[in-house]
Amino acid sequence: EEYVILTDCYSVCNIDYKLALDYHLEKGADITCIYKKGPVQNTGFATPKVFKINKEGRITKLDQSGELKGVQNLSTDTWIMKRSLLVNIVEESMITNYKSFNRDVFGRNLKNYKIYGYEHKGYYRNINDLNSYFSVNMDLLSRDIRRELFYEPGQAIYTKVRDSAPTKYSTDCLVKNSLIADGCIIEGEVENCVVFRGAKVGKGAKVKNSILMQDTVVSPNVTLEYVITDKNVTIANKKELLGDSDRPIYIQKGGKL
Repeated sequence: EEYVILTDCYSVCNIDYKLALDYHLEKGADITCIYKKGPVQNTGFATPKVFKINKEGRITKLDQSGELKGVQNLSTDTWIMKRSLLVNIVEESMITNYKSFNRDVFGRNLKNYKIYGYEHKGYYRNINDLNSYFSVNMDLLSRDIRRELFYEPGQAIYTKVRDSAPTKYSTDCLVKNSLIADGCIIEGEVENCVVFRGAKVGKGAKVKNSILMQDTVVSPNVTLEYVITDKNVTIANKKELLGDSDRPIYIQKGGKL
């Protein structure tokens, strides 16, 4: 293909790349980077990349200092360019030992290449640490955000299909504002939670503001709040685990408590 799109794997958004490519062609750009206007959050493993953009939409400065505050033009680490240009960049980087696209290629060539910014105005979040992972999952409990991400007309997101039996809810369970996948058994209370396939919540258990990954077992009369369980976790002996929104408790894959 004549054009390519580079994007990172830790972004949560639903972007129509056709519109971004149309903008790229309209501007006659060498590279177009998709950005989101929003508050700077200097957390996680990646320093925010902030653009200064002129009236024409051209990026004139890239700041990776981590010192900027307030609402800024934040890079989504998504670029559009010709395939031939990407090949040239890769070959030149091998010769010059450049390793960072942002620092070595992007930042050094703002005057050499016509680099434009395309603004994404919808939902966008980075998952770059445990807190942001928890926060994004809680965002999915919002109907409006789910609708934008997964049910936008013409912008469906597809995933692997794995059919399971419907989830079973006991007559005395209580479920509020939660996303619960197939194959679960819910006998206790679940509130403000994301529950993956095959999880079990026992009778008398109370699970709030938590993420239960695949095949997690919460035994009867256990209380969980602000907890993230990885796959195949069993909680039987611990009767109460309480984290908070800024420091959720994480239980590793296959853990037994």
